[in-house]
Amino acid sequence: SVRSRGLGDVYKRQGKKMDGNGERVDMMKVLVTGADGMLGRDVMRALREKHVNARGVDVADFDVTDGAAVREWVTAEKPDAIIHLAAYTDLLKAETEPAKCIDVNAMGTLNMVRAALAIGAKLMLMSSSEVFGAAPDVIHGTRDKTCAANVYGLSKVQAEEAVRALMTRSFIVRTGCLFSAAPKGEICGILATAQDHQKLTISDDLMACPTYTLDLARAMVSLIQTEKFGIYHLINEGECNLATLAMATLGMVGSRCRVQPVSGYRGSVGIHHPSSVRLLSDAEPHLPRWEDALNRCLDEIRSEIR
Repeated sequence: SVRSRGLGDVYKRQGKKMDGNGERVDMMKVLVTGADGMLGRDVMRALREKHVNARGVDVADFDVTDGAAVREWVTAEKPDAIIHLAAYTDLLKAETEPAKCIDVNAMGTLNMVRAALAIGAKLMLMSSSEVFGAAPDVIHGTRDKTCAANVYGLSKVQAEEAVRALMTRSFIVRTGCLFSAAPKGEICGILATAQDHQKLTISDDLMACPTYTLDLARAMVSLIQTEKFGIYHLINEGECNLATLAMATLGMVGSRCRVQPVSGYRGSVGIHHPSSVRLLSDAEPHLPRWEDALNRCLDEIRSEIR
């Protein structure tokens, strides 16, 4: 019909088309690095939800520190956008092998930036609250000066600098303490440990911005479809310490296991957070409260068990 042709023309101008079921499909092609990770899997899910043509890659496909391999892959795929999640993320181990951490996070990002520029793709870098170091009484906004206090944070500062210095069509996303429904994630770890213990000892002296990976992923996908370039703090609303997060988790599932708050960042669950960094989400998109996100995360875990 004339009406449907007109609608198709509108979608074409917007970079969208219709699939066989009449669903709107985004014609943008997105390359996601680190797609096999906890956040990467949810980013790929969020892209599928939006009917975006996406290709996920990980270390088995190419090493981000290999500039030639990065250029070859990106040139062959020719994505319109790159979501760069691949990273060295072990904060504690980074202190003993700083060169490797900086090579992956800083040089790896520089390689992705160069490849993106070569084909005219926009890029989204997944950064971290660790670029600000530990300042318990400070809540950092997107315009605050970075001041990393550990090797991992420094590597992310260097990654951000590479993006800002060389690209104008870019997004830098910082986030807080991530949790997910993944079997090896923090929430499943709390639940599994609680099954075998009557009491868990977990730190109560470090404040965090707990953020659900699926909420974060959906917000990132919404952003990558725009031209609203800049720095974003994407976190679920609210903050708590790790003991409170564990108590909320166990309370929502009706567990009788008791949480014993302790000083120090390492408790019986083995959660490692060397610093306490708090972010201010001072621009849209804003994410729901962390309690709401946790409840939905637990629903996701329950659905996977059934």
